[in-house]
Amino acid sequence: IYDGSAGQIDQWLVSGTVDIGVTYRNDPELDRGMEHLYAVDTCLVGPASDTLLSVGQIKVEQLDGLRLVLPGAPSALRKLLDHLARRHQLRLDIIVEAESSLLQMEIASAGIAYAILPEHLVAEAKRSGRLGAARISDPSMQRVIVMGTTSGIPLSLASREVARMIRWISDQGLVSARESES
Repeated sequence: IYDGSAGQIDQWLVSGTVDIGVTYRNDPELDRGMEHLYAVDTCLVGPASDTLLSVGQIKVEQLDGLRLVLPGAPSALRKLLDHLARRHQLRLDIIVEAESSLLQMEIASAGIAYAILPEHLVAEAKRSGRLGAARISDPSMQRVIVMGTTSGIPLSLASREVARMIRWISDQGLVSARESES
């Protein structure tokens, strides 16, 4: 099992380093060979006591001038945020670049800078009171979670079974999320 950024996972799939990759796309148009698993909202993340996050939802315009920790360019999230910043005339104050979501959450929790992360990734830390998070809206910043397979060689029986299990786990996660919303 390899853990990496979306760009790294894409490279590993192309080179055949991995047989299967699960990653994010910020654009609903999926790359060729990518299978849509589900979509998640994106949140601004910071300390649990942060008043900006207490409302539970913020507009993209409210990102203007906030101290941010983000992955380095050319990540898909950075491309999306750069596009939104130009479109809405926002100043993104990126004070730390970190590829690790866990490191981004630690920096956000300490109040050094806000992180912008998928809702499902921070859900448990928010429930436990370790982090605060507010869904970003106007416009929505949904991220699509996709599964891709290497195109270099046909998948082995074992890899096909792992892909089937990933689909099953994805479906179960959607059922659990729907049940918790009820």
